[in-house]
Amino acid sequence: MNHQISGEVLTVKFAGEIDISNLETIDGYVSGFFDGKKEIVFDFDEVYYIDSAGLSYLLKCDRTIRRTGRFLAIRNLFGQVKRIFEVSGVNEHLTTADTQNIPNL
Repeated sequence: MNHQISGEVLTVKFAGEIDISNLETIDGYVSGFFDGKKEIVFDFDEVYYIDSAGLSYLLKCDRTIRRTGRFLAIRNLFGQVKRIFEVSGVNEHLTTADTQNIPNL
């Protein structure tokens, strides 16, 4: 994982798998950004797998961020990961590049 800030947008780039085996590491990295004033984009361009624990974590992040009046979006969903979002219905609860324009990108 790495991140970059461009204006008011913080982009966190993920790679590989997002699953129960690495959620503690992901949370340790990502949760530090929840107190900031930036809009947050999770870039999944290099993610090739996500399990139900990962999906649940994304929903939790979204709720946490929205409670502070900020915005979370997921972009670059492809292949199996995009299919998992669609089949699970998570794409209907999270803002993705496929469902809404993401500001300042």
